[in-house]
Amino acid sequence: MKKLLLLYSLFCWAAVARAQYSRDASVDYVLQHMPKSAAQSTAGIAQYFNQQFTSPAQKLEAIYAWVTTNIKYASDSATIINWNANTQLKVTEALRRRKGVCENYTAIFHDIANQCGLLTAEVDGYTKQNGSIDRSGHSWLAVQLNNQWLLCDPTWDKDSYGQYRYFLVAPQQLIQSHMPFDFMWQLLQYPITHKDFINGNTGADKKKPAYHYADSIAAFLALDSLQQLQARQLRILQAGPANELVTLTAAATNMKIRIINEVKMESLYNEAVTDFNKGLHLFNSYLQDRNNGKLPPSRRQLLELIGRVEVHVMSAKNNIIELETMYNNFQYDPNVLKNRINSLEERIKKEQQAIGTTLAGK
Repeated sequence: MKKLLLLYSLFCWAAVARAQYSRDASVDYVLQHMPKSAAQSTAGIAQYFNQQFTSPAQKLEAIYAWVTTNIKYASDSATIINWNANTQLKVTEALRRRKGVCENYTAIFHDIANQCGLLTAEVDGYTKQNGSIDRSGHSWLAVQLNNQWLLCDPTWDKDSYGQYRYFLVAPQQLIQSHMPFDFMWQLLQYPITHKDFINGNTGADKKKPAYHYADSIAAFLALDSLQQLQARQLRILQAGPANELVTLTAAATNMKIRIINEVKMESLYNEAVTDFNKGLHLFNSYLQDRNNGKLPPSRRQLLELIGRVEVHVMSAKNNIIELETMYNNFQYDPNVLKNRINSLEERIKKEQQAIGTTLAGK
């Protein structure tokens, strides 16, 4: 596990030529007058920028400017901060230390942007520098502005003093140096392969079927976290293992999927047990009252009492059904519980039939 994380740690610093983007003077003014209290958290930074700007473009530039100016690159952050899978911890620790590596730059940017109402996504992959493939991973961002997806790399613009080379870059430009593991985040109508990237063939191959990445992203963002990981894993596998880093990423993604699945499976099983026990308790109480002659005489009231039992039993049954669709092997064997649920369900049906027979017409 540690070996995998070590190989996957994102040590990222480089620069390649691109036309510069000069920072807006109004953004400089706002940054210079930011209260120290606002800069202690991403929520404070976002609130300050929301108060100062209404334009999404200015907010994006202000966030980019703050991150590239205030977070210093420090490779020790890869071991001090990034061993933990908790994304929020990566943000808070890097913000506290004012140090980080590329995934901290992107995580902080992403967190502030989301709180400013902006749509961004963290992208991971690898890069080409000076004509050679970097063997370490890298992280950057996709941002949506005016319904258009563009790319940013705050790490490669660190200490740029407002002369940005990697802010709101067109996908056709950034693909020359940045290759995502997930081809969707190339943001290209004709995505290239890992082999193309390694060989420097980054031009569009219009013989291929066109890929509608904007629609794919919209569908992707509508998924829950597990479904997103599964969709990402599928695209990574479709692209094929071009190098060790891609293979490790596919393995790490699969591991995340399994962990989430295991947690979900445990939750489903525990919820099924809880619902079954509640249903069984209610049914036993019903039988006890029946034997003691304490049940109401109305058939409608009796069926309502049985119906309360049935609600819990059906909930337990549905959780078991969902559990069975996830894996063939379980940490907890659901068959014993499933049989008990089915047995209780049969007893409920018999009692409902008895109520209909003995109290007909009431």
